[in-house]
Amino acid sequence: MGGRRAGSRWLTFSVLLSVAFFSIAMFPLPSASSSSPAATLSYGPTWEEVCTGNACTITLYQHQKYYRSGDQWLTIDERFQACPEGFCVTGNLYQATVAQGAVELHQGASALSFRLEGIDGWGNLSLSAPTRMDNQLTHANALPGADLRYTYLPRRFKEELTLRDRVLSGFSQDPVLNYSLSRTGAGLSLLQPIACDAEDECVLLPAAEQGGRYLVTLPLDWFNNATRPYPVTIDPSVALNDSVNDDGDLERNVGCSGSSIARDANATTIAIGHRRTIISGSPPLISDECRRGFLFFTTAALPANARIGEILAVLHTSALGNDSNNLHQARPFELNSTQYPDTPSGNLGLWEDAGNGTAFLAAWSAAKAGKNVVNFTSASFSDLQDRLRSGAKWWGFSIVSPENNSGNFWSILHRYRSSEAADASKRPSLNISYLAFADEAAGRTAIEQGINASLPNNPILTDQQAYLLNEQGQQFLGRFDHATQSVNQTWGFNYATEGEAFTSMPSLFRILNIWENSSLYADEIALQVEGFIGQTKE
Repeated sequence: MGGRRAGSRWLTFSVLLSVAFFSIAMFPLPSASSSSPAATLSYGPTWEEVCTGNACTITLYQHQKYYRSGDQWLTIDERFQACPEGFCVTGNLYQATVAQGAVELHQGASALSFRLEGIDGWGNLSLSAPTRMDNQLTHANALPGADLRYTYLPRRFKEELTLRDRVLSGFSQDPVLNYSLSRTGAGLSLLQPIACDAEDECVLLPAAEQGGRYLVTLPLDWFNNATRPYPVTIDPSVALNDSVNDDGDLERNVGCSGSSIARDANATTIAIGHRRTIISGSPPLISDECRRGFLFFTTAALPANARIGEILAVLHTSALGNDSNNLHQARPFELNSTQYPDTPSGNLGLWEDAGNGTAFLAAWSAAKAGKNVVNFTSASFSDLQDRLRSGAKWWGFSIVSPENNSGNFWSILHRYRSSEAADASKRPSLNISYLAFADEAAGRTAIEQGINASLPNNPILTDQQAYLLNEQGQQFLGRFDHATQSVNQTWGFNYATEGEAFTSMPSLFRILNIWENSSLYADEIALQVEGFIGQTKE
C-alpha cells in the first residue's frame, strides 16, 4: 500500500560477529491476492450483516426475520394470500390457513386447529368476507359490537376479538368464549389468553381445555370497571413451542412511587411517559402513572472482540405524546435487581435496573411522528462491549421519560411500535457498526501501512520464507507476511490468524528483527509495526 514491492528476488547475507557465524536467507513464496476485499452479506434468524474486510454493520431485529431452508436463508413472508381453502400463509416456520373463522396451523408434524363458536347470550358469530391487509384478516362486526382479527407473526399466530365498547355490561356472570379445538404433536402451543384495554393495561384470562373445546373466561369485574378505557382486545395466541421470551416489554408504575409496578406483555405499542388523570369531584381524584419501555436484542452474532463504532436504534412512533419537552432517555440496565419476583405481576427486576436517572446511553426528543433514529453515545459502546466480552448473548436498554421532571405530567402518552406490530417494517431494530480483529488480508494491509509510516517508500517483500542458522547451530524456518530491508537491517512481520502458528524465530541483535502478533485490530497492527521499526532502527 504505497511501498514498492520486490517479492521476486532472494535476500541472502551472512554476518560474522566475533567467532559466531549467523546465516539468514529469505526467499519468496506465492503471494496472496492484495485486491480490495469485497463486501459480504450474511444472515441469521434475527439479524443481517454486511462486512467489508473487518468493518461490519449488523442490523438486529427483535422479531425473527429470516429462516433457513436447506443452505439458504429466506425472508419470512407474513402476508396472507388467497388460496382455495380461504387465505393462507405458506413456507416460513409454520403455515396457516383461515377459512370463515376456522384456523389451521401446521409446523412440521404438528397441527393445531381452532374456531371461535361464540359466547352464550351474545348473539351468533357472523363472518362476512374479511378485509385483508398484508398479515392481517379482519371480520368487522363478527359479534355485536366486536371485530375479529387474525394476525400472522413470525413465531406467533394471534386471534384478537376487539370489543369496541362495553358490550358485556348486560351480563350477570362471567361470560365464556367457546372454541372448538383439535391438535396433534407438540410443536404448537396455546398461550394463556390476555385482554388489554386502550391504555395497554392487561389481565391474564382463565382458560381450560375440555374434550375438544377451549374455554376462555372473561372476568366482568375487569371488563366492566367504570374507569376501563375501551376498546378492549382479547388475545388468545398460538406460538411455536421453541419460542423465546418477548423481546419488547413495557411496565407501568401506578403513582410513580416505585411501590406499585406491573408488567404488560404482547402489546403492539410501547407506551412511554408519566400521566396525571384528574377525575372531577370534591375533592378531585388525582391519579399519577409512569410508563417505561424495555427493548432487548440478541447479540450472539457479534464477535466477543467487536469494537463498537456506532449504535443507531430505529423506533417508529404510533402516537405522539403531548409533553412539552417530550424528552426520552435510553438507560442501561444495572443488572443488580435479581431479588424482584420473576412473574407477570412482578417487575422482573427491570424497573429498578433502569432506575438510575444519571446514567443514560442516549437522549432525544421524541416529538416526531413516524420513524425516529436514535444515535447512541459512546457510553453505549462500552456498555455493549463489556457485555460481549462477558459472554452475554443479549443487549438492551430502557426507554424512559424522566419522571421527576418538575412535576410535568402528560395527558397523552407517547407510543412506539413494538416487536408485535403488524407492520414488520415498523418494528424496532438496532444498527451496530463495529470492527472485528483483523483477518489475514486486513492484517497484511496494516503491516504495509506501518512499514510505510516508518520507512517511507522502502521496498516491501511479500510472503517471505526465512531460514536462520544461529551460533549454537539451531535452525529456524518461518514464513512471514511481509519483510523489508534497510541498509544492513532486516525486519520480518507475521500476523497470525486462526489456524496459523507463530514462527517463534528470534530476533538477532538489530540485524534481524522479528515481529509476530495476533488478535489485533488493523489500526493496532499498523501502530505496532511502525513503533517496532522505530525502536529497532539504527
